[in-house]
Amino acid sequence: MEYAPIRVILENEILEAQFLPVQGVKLECLKNKKNQLSVCCVGFGKKASAFFAKVCDETGYEFLRAYEYEKETGLLWQAEFHLEKDSQLLMVHTTLINDTTRTMMAKWPVEICKNEKGFFVRSTLEDGKIEKELEPGESYAVTHCYGKIDLDANVLEKEFVDTCIKAAVKFIMPEEKLEEKHKHYQKYSNFPCTKLLYTGSGWGALEQIRRMKENLPLFPRQYLFPAETIGEEQGEELEKML
Repeated sequence: MEYAPIRVILENEILEAQFLPVQGVKLECLKNKKNQLSVCCVGFGKKASAFFAKVCDETGYEFLRAYEYEKETGLLWQAEFHLEKDSQLLMVHTTLINDTTRTMMAKWPVEICKNEKGFFVRSTLEDGKIEKELEPGESYAVTHCYGKIDLDANVLEKEFVDTCIKAAVKFIMPEEKLEEKHKHYQKYSNFPCTKLLYTGSGWGALEQIRRMKENLPLFPRQYLFPAETIGEEQGEELEKML
């Protein structure tokens, strides 16, 4: 018997974003509901386990958060996906946190696996990829904007297509507007998870227990790591703590 892979979906009136959590943070499909065309396929961060949760503010506005604790580095990361009402743009606000007592090199790759003509990415970083040294307690955030511009390449000279797309992107999402969005989404970064949709590894829960036992500061409130996610992989280290 074949089983369909688990998908986490975020949608508005125009777009539907489908994520495959079993493949880490992978946007399998960003689909336009009107024409059913897939706009792109994007992989975020490492191809490893991740938690997915729904987050709501006091007005009822909902967005999607993917997050995880990396045992090897101690890095905390979160990628928050926003589809505002009637928007044709998927906004992604990513935050990396060094919650350790040592300096670390934080990396966040973004891989465009598939995209259609007219697809574009706009970022608060020049290349959209984070590779930054973080001091203890320091965090760093970046916002990406994903969308598609409908251009009839048949009526345009080939050499002008890219130029037209770049000009249209700057009109749709000028630098100042993107920076405003970046600051706006930062306000949501520490909102607690409303509903857990998919669980990642048990290393975050194990680290939380260690901090509790040693009377150390716990994770920021936006990170939910249920104790039941601890499995055989963490069993030996858990026994040493108890």
